[in-house]
Amino acid sequence: MLIILSFPAVELWFRRNDPGETTGPVRSVDWNRVGADVQFLDIPSSIRAILRYSEGTKAVWTNNGPEYWMVYHFSWDEGKISAFSDVHNPEVCLPSAGFSLVETGMPVSWESDGLELVLKSYGFRAGGSATYYVFYGVWNDRREKPIPLTRNFSERIRNALHGQRIKGRNSLQIIIKGIGSMSRARDKAYDFLERTIVVTAN
Repeated sequence: MLIILSFPAVELWFRRNDPGETTGPVRSVDWNRVGADVQFLDIPSSIRAILRYSEGTKAVWTNNGPEYWMVYHFSWDEGKISAFSDVHNPEVCLPSAGFSLVETGMPVSWESDGLELVLKSYGFRAGGSATYYVFYGVWNDRREKPIPLTRNFSERIRNALHGQRIKGRNSLQIIIKGIGSMSRARDKAYDFLERTIVVTAN
């Protein structure tokens, strides 16, 4: 009973103590920095219906050789964060599409101007296909700095009591095919973050 009554109370506390502006990092992907001819594809309506994101991009390109890239970037504005916003991840989507997990690697960590991204690393195959190297991360923003994605009620309540209101949420999924090893794919993913992620102060 106490937990049920706490939901509206915490939301009211959030609204009363929020000054209405974000001073933490604002993040985006600058696709002009990819260094290749990027094509933007439509995102299936089934994904849009489930994730209910504020903005979503599906980009693909090649690097004049065997490399093939596909990148999903989703963002959710304050007040629009779906409970299913972390569903579109490799561990759920790729096995349902017939892929098998064949390798996991060390996470790819990148930091700039107060934004720290940690992307999990996977290798997937379907039948006799080449390995698809997949890097995935989700992060939240609050007023002072990014905070990790909370996955249970007690963490959300603890963040609320410490004034850690979520201002926005992002997810990034990088898929690379045509690279010979996980270590090389990790280096490529890090280079992508280094070149294209833009962090500014609002």
